[in-house]
Amino acid sequence: MNKFTVKKPDGTEVVMDRDGLVIGYNQGNIDASWPAKPVGASEWERVGILIGVESAISSEGSTSPSAVSGGSITTVLFRRYQDAYLVARATAAIGQTVKTIGIVLGIVVALGALIFASQTQGTESAGLLIGGLLLGAIVGIPLYILGILVAAQGQVLKATLDAAVHTSPFLEKQDMAKIMSL
Repeated sequence: MNKFTVKKPDGTEVVMDRDGLVIGYNQGNIDASWPAKPVGASEWERVGILIGVESAISSEGSTSPSAVSGGSITTVLFRRYQDAYLVARATAAIGQTVKTIGIVLGIVVALGALIFASQTQGTESAGLLIGGLLLGAIVGIPLYILGILVAAQGQVLKATLDAAVHTSPFLEKQDMAKIMSL
């Protein structure tokens, strides 16, 4: 468990774990502007950065070394949301690929039936053409629908993540925009 040294306004230093730091802040006993650092670290940070109620991500997109070593909530959330957005984008892309495969496979089967039917004569030709077109539709349409459902799942995941990022009490507006790639 991470331990932190907090310097109170009267100059006294207190060592506490992350939960104690967060609880003290939530109860109003610890101010976000007080200096604090992970035990053993040389540089002081603000309590707010270490517990994630202030931004640990600068405007250039880098994080301060002491904020990362302290494992601030903002930095952890940034990594978590990056991974989640990667999964959402991959799911949507897989859905688009499945839709494309469904269209291409349906067209290939229908064209194959058309070519095969053109090489025969009479009523067999019409039966092969209709059967091939039906088979193309039977193959292509369900794959296309499956692709729509997979892509929709990716979009739903993106929307859910956007809502989670937007309502997070641990992130500032510029952090939200960076995470959502806006």
